[in-house]
Amino acid sequence: MRLPKPPGSSGYPIVTGTLAALTGIGIGFGALGEVPEVLRPALEARQPLVTGLALTAAGAGCALAALGPGRRRLAAALGLVAALLGIAAFATWMLHLVAGAAPSRGAPGIGPLWGGRMAADTALACVLAGAALVLAARRPAVAALLGALCAALGASAALGHVLSIGPAFAWRGSTPMSPLAAVCFALLGSALALLPMARPAAERVRPWQLPVLIGLVSAVITLLLSQALAAHEADQLDRLVSTGAKRVRAELREGLDENTEILSRLAREWEDRMFPTREAWEENVRLVLARAPGLEAVEWARSDGSRGWLYPRDAELPPLRIEPGLRLARRTLIAGPFRLSDGASGLRVLAPLVEHGKLTGWIAGTFRSQALFAGILSGLETQWVVRVRAGGQELFRGGEGSSAGEPWTQVVALEVPGASDLVAVLQPARELVHSMRSPLPWLLASGGLVASLLLTLALGLRNVAAVRAAVLRDEMAERQRTHDGIRRLYLELEDRVQERTSALSQRNEDLRRFASFVSHELRQPVSTLAIWAELLQTRHGATLDEEARGYLNEIRASAKRLGDQIEAQLLAASARPPPAEPTDLVRVIREVADSLKPALQAADASLEVDALPLLRVEAQQMRQLFTNLLENAVKYRRDGVPLRIAIRHASGDPVEICVEDNGRGFPPEQAERLFAAGERLAQPGVEGHGLGLAICRRILERHGGSLHAEGRPGQGATFRLRLPARLLVVDEAGGH
Repeated sequence: MRLPKPPGSSGYPIVTGTLAALTGIGIGFGALGEVPEVLRPALEARQPLVTGLALTAAGAGCALAALGPGRRRLAAALGLVAALLGIAAFATWMLHLVAGAAPSRGAPGIGPLWGGRMAADTALACVLAGAALVLAARRPAVAALLGALCAALGASAALGHVLSIGPAFAWRGSTPMSPLAAVCFALLGSALALLPMARPAAERVRPWQLPVLIGLVSAVITLLLSQALAAHEADQLDRLVSTGAKRVRAELREGLDENTEILSRLAREWEDRMFPTREAWEENVRLVLARAPGLEAVEWARSDGSRGWLYPRDAELPPLRIEPGLRLARRTLIAGPFRLSDGASGLRVLAPLVEHGKLTGWIAGTFRSQALFAGILSGLETQWVVRVRAGGQELFRGGEGSSAGEPWTQVVALEVPGASDLVAVLQPARELVHSMRSPLPWLLASGGLVASLLLTLALGLRNVAAVRAAVLRDEMAERQRTHDGIRRLYLELEDRVQERTSALSQRNEDLRRFASFVSHELRQPVSTLAIWAELLQTRHGATLDEEARGYLNEIRASAKRLGDQIEAQLLAASARPPPAEPTDLVRVIREVADSLKPALQAADASLEVDALPLLRVEAQQMRQLFTNLLENAVKYRRDGVPLRIAIRHASGDPVEICVEDNGRGFPPEQAERLFAAGERLAQPGVEGHGLGLAICRRILERHGGSLHAEGRPGQGATFRLRLPARLLVVDEAGGH
């Protein structure tokens, strides 16, 4: 079905392509610094020169392609330029992404054309727009699809700017697509999608083409925005984890420094007192144990590590091992980890005792690591899972709930003296991740896809309805024309029927008059013959011998039969309904058989008659009917074969009586010829005028019935007489 092109389908690509080309020129000049500073924000002058060139080529190609067929080659060439520039920029971004670094301004290997960084999504949009222009002439459907994807890419970036969703317009490791470029590519992509409709070859509109493109654009925009929103939430969670890791590291460093400072003060007091008494030392240690969480015991050890004093005195601690490298240290250190007597992990803080520059011993504080770090991180929210490790051994695990897994794990080195392998592992709790990851991306994707599908169906059904409405209008107009023609023919036919009916009525009237005249003229000689035969019988019957009296009886019977036939012919030709009366068909058939006895005997015929119903019919015409049928059977018998005639009855509505014989039969295709007046089958040795069966059908039609014949060549024929059931005569007992 040919439909008109959408309004503005050719003007929209021209205008949009021109605007895109002008915008690209503005961006290119902005990159070269040829635009006043006031106009730079409007033109997004920080975009590179290559972006301006690609956008200019794509926009100009779109405008040229929409102007006419003569400019398609130039448009394809411009599209190829835009696609190649986009491919080069996109490939550069991919190489830097694989290498683990984002492309930077003035990156090597790009060439002098590179005027800065080009956004990866901008490069992909240039590739899609250029490819659409290259394929617009030969593959318009593919070009429209690529244009729709370009429009979706630009629209999603523009919406990302509006909704402040960074990943929608700034891909990983790439500079962001500017708002002006996003809007420009959205308009340019929609123009490229509509470009095939501007061609003369596209006048045959496919109802589902535009709705599918619109639905595809909507679905791609929805998926891009949902993925960008999910990436945006992941970035926020990454920043939150990074901030939490820095806070945990700072608190751990501060807490460890505070505890080492406590042991350092205890060591300085020892040095100041020059080997204090044990009671005074234990009093100071008791105060330190009360201030330091997780501190199990403090001991004084000699320079070789042998234990001197221990408080509490009953504490069970493993012996102190002083590594050779530690004996040269002159600052407080952290040693460990090691196992306490109950199997728990522990750390030691070693504060050196120095006298006159010589190491004389150690003040060693033994900490239970779980209690130590729990006290340090007591102010940390429970939504974090923190683990402290050293030497492959877990010293502390804090936080409620289960961790969210590896993607958000942060490992920070604490870098404390003496324990270089002491690290803290921070993970957000699963509950925190769930609170940060909303169902909005999933809802946006699923809802957007459903909405895109519904939009496609709605627009497609609307177009299909428009096509069907146009087809229906054409059909209605065609039907109206046909109806008008039929009405004219009907009026003409009605006039002709009236004329011919009038003429036929006149002919029938003339025929009835002629039949009445002929029957009157025939009836008089027959009546005269019957009168003279009766006079001969009454006056001279006694003088005649037996044979003569037989001949005389035959003459009288033939005269009577001839008179009855003339009367039947008059009734058959009459338009009046026959005078009906209850008639016993079996008796009628027997009378007919008696009248045809000589002919039946000559044919060596046998007649079998079933019980037939009592019918309200005209008896004389029934005699004429069965007389003709029996005479027909006698005429068309087979030589040397005894004639067998059977008259059977089939109950039902209509009443059916079958007259069967085993005569010569006839081909089935000649059955209707038997009932045409004057028509007869040419068979040797058979005489007649072809009126008998025609009269039979006329008699049955006058009674509301019908007559049909079935022939079997060389086997016989069957004549089916059908009469309406209303002619049945019902006796008082309810029978027939």
